[in-house]
This record gives sequence, structure tokens and C-alpha cells, in this order.
Amino acid sequence: MPKALLLINTGSPLQADTWYIKSFLANFFADPHVFRSSALLRLLLKKVVLPKRAPRLQPKYQAIFQNGKAPQDLYSRQLCTQLSTAGLYCTYAFLYAPPLVLGALDKCRRLNIDELYVLPLYPQSSITTTHSALDQVNEALEKLSWHPDVHVMPGYAEHPAYISALAGSIKDGLEDLSPGREKVIYCSYHSLPMSYLKDAADAAYIEQCHETTALLSRALGGLDCRCAFQSAFGPAAWQGPFLQDLLLSHDYNRSAAVVICPGFAMDCLETLHEVEIKIRQELRHKNPAADFKYIPCLNASRAQAALIAALLKDTQAELKGRIRRPEQVS
Repeated sequence: MPKALLLINTGSPLQADTWYIKSFLANFFADPHVFRSSALLRLLLKKVVLPKRAPRLQPKYQAIFQNGKAPQDLYSRQLCTQLSTAGLYCTYAFLYAPPLVLGALDKCRRLNIDELYVLPLYPQSSITTTHSALDQVNEALEKLSWHPDVHVMPGYAEHPAYISALAGSIKDGLEDLSPGREKVIYCSYHSLPMSYLKDAADAAYIEQCHETTALLSRALGGLDCRCAFQSAFGPAAWQGPFLQDLLLSHDYNRSAAVVICPGFAMDCLETLHEVEIKIRQELRHKNPAADFKYIPCLNASRAQAALIAALLKDTQAELKGRIRRPEQVS
């Protein structure tokens, strides 16, 4: 039985120029899960905000692209190569830029895939991410009139393989810091507007962020791990505490500040520019001696591939357990 694994992420503009950035933002602004306002207000965002925002974002994307490619695109390709086997075709799709979900699923259909595993690469699930991804999958399957066996792999905020992979990444990242130096690990996640937290699914997302942070602290032998949030924009109130505020007020005389972004499966604008470039520059301006380190996302590491393989194995085992063998039927 031909099987496929579809990895879904937010994505980045195909190229770091204003036309592609506008296209990406237009799709992003049109998502009712992300912007929960009237269609008219979303249209105003597209017509008024987008033309101003795209040129401001261009130099930021240019600063993080690698050989003209978005990091998420490069890492996704590498990850699929690692995960593909003779019995499993692994591919990827983005929500707001090519390769889009519809195109990825159409290729699976043409390959005669009849069993499809879907993994939204959002460890902590929210309506703005996981729900958007699954809606796009359902819409694409309907457009294609294609009905394979679809198995959605759940969020993995507390999965042992995920916590182990993050803990290993942190340990590796701490090796170049002074062994006797005190350290605070700031675990930074994408924030959500406070108004969204009235929905149980989004409130659960915040709880999952705190749980991941607590599990990481335990896996690191009680190391001081603190939950933080980032990437808020606009005038609305957002969930805090904010990473930028925490880092600017951190006492660097007492301890080093280490940042990891567990909610991002792969490095992107929010991690590489907002944290590694922008916040680092602000810290240097305020305190040139600040001991600050950013630890990259899991990206296309062996640990990430092993994590996804473990998630797939768990899903397949659970499905197998649901099948009642004839001798088990009472």
C-alpha cells in the first residue's frame, strides 16, 4: 500500500523581493483563523497594510535567506530526503507560499498514494496554525475529489522524543559557555492575542507552551527554564511575558541568557531576524558585555528526523491498536 507523509509549515516568501512578500502576506492576511475579523477588515489589511509592510520586510528576509532560498524551504527539502524510504514518500507544503498544500496533495494523488499521514509542524497546537493547516488539507482533498485514508498526527508538545531532541540541542549549545557560569534558558513561543484565548483550543496552546518549558527544565536536571512569548504585532493586547523585555531586563552579571524557540520546528524570520539579529543588536547597544546565546531550531537535524519518525511510528501503532482482530471480537 503506497504511503505518504506530508509535513506542513507556515512557509516564507518564495523569494526575498516585494512581489513575493506581498503574495505571501496576501495569503496570510486572508486566513480567517489568523485574523478573526470581518472579511471587510481583512480586505483593508490587504489593501492598506500589505503595500506598506512588504517593503519593510524585504531587507529582513534578505538577511536570513541562504543562497536565495528561505531557510524553511531548504530544511524541509533536507528533512524529506532523510525521511523518505522505499515504502514512504515524504513531501512538504506551506500554508501561505509555494509549495502549497493543494499542489503537494495533487502530486501524492498522481503517485497513487492511498494512505496519507499529515503532520502539521506545530508542537503546540493552536487554531492559528494547526487548524489552518488541517482546513487547507480538507479543502484540497475536496477540490481534488481524492479520498485516501488520511491520518492526522497530533501535536507533540509533551512527546518524550521532542523534549529529548530539544534538551540535546540545548546541551550542545551550552558547550561553548563557561561551565561554571549560571544560565537562564528562555523558551520563546509565538504569542497570541489575548482575545483569542477565550477559545479553549488557543488557551490550551498557552498551557502547552508552559508544559514544554517545564518538561525541558526537568530533562536538563532542573536548569532554570522560563517561558516567554514573541512576535506580537498591532495594537491589540498579546500574551506575555515578552522575550524582548525579559532579555533587556536580564541581569547579565548573575547569569548568561540562552534562547531557544521550541514552538518553531525550523528557523524563520521570527527566530533568525527577530531574535538572532534584532534582539541581539538591541542587547549590544544597551549592554555590550551581555552574555547572550541563541540556539537554532531543530531544522533538518538528525534529531528532528528521528523525532518525526517516532511520531509516525506512534501514530501507526495507535492505528493498529484500533483494528480489532477477528479473535478479539466478542
